[in-house]
Amino acid sequence: MPISLPIDTQQILLVGGGKVASRKLKFIVQYTRNVEIIAEEFCSEIRALIQQYSLQSYQRSYRLGDLRKYDLVFVATDDIDLQQQIYQESQATATLCNFSVACCPGIILPAVVRKGSVQIAISTESKAPALAKALRVYLDKLLPDTLGEIVEELAIIRKTQEAGEARMSLLQKKVQKFMKQLKGETS
Repeated sequence: MPISLPIDTQQILLVGGGKVASRKLKFIVQYTRNVEIIAEEFCSEIRALIQQYSLQSYQRSYRLGDLRKYDLVFVATDDIDLQQQIYQESQATATLCNFSVACCPGIILPAVVRKGSVQIAISTESKAPALAKALRVYLDKLLPDTLGEIVEELAIIRKTQEAGEARMSLLQKKVQKFMKQLKGETS
């Protein structure tokens, strides 16, 4: 089931310091800087992101109990035993977790197209991430960068116009006009 989770107020942990962890960290910092990283070693990309965003990091092994202060955990390590340990701990603490391999069930990160406040999530339920990525790239090119502007325009109408048929009609006209422009741009 796709859901959107506001993570800007959540305590987030990333376990891992390699290339997969780097990709996950790049995704996370688009939404929040409230993330801490635990890994025995950090690749150069992770070190650069830690410095760029002033993130808290711990260069050490994951320890039993580390999950306790976090609401959301991303596990990006190729150590299957560690992933299973974190999975067991997450079940006991009811902590939401995303795992980099399919050995442990958890939340699935979709591929995301983001244009301002518009976000389109694409998921293959972890069955074909390469396809999800290809669709993300395709839709990112297909949709105009100005998509967020229509959202802001509609938001202003929603805030300034009294609820009712007149406001709904105006919103529908704006959306229809935008969709006609979009179809003209992409056909």
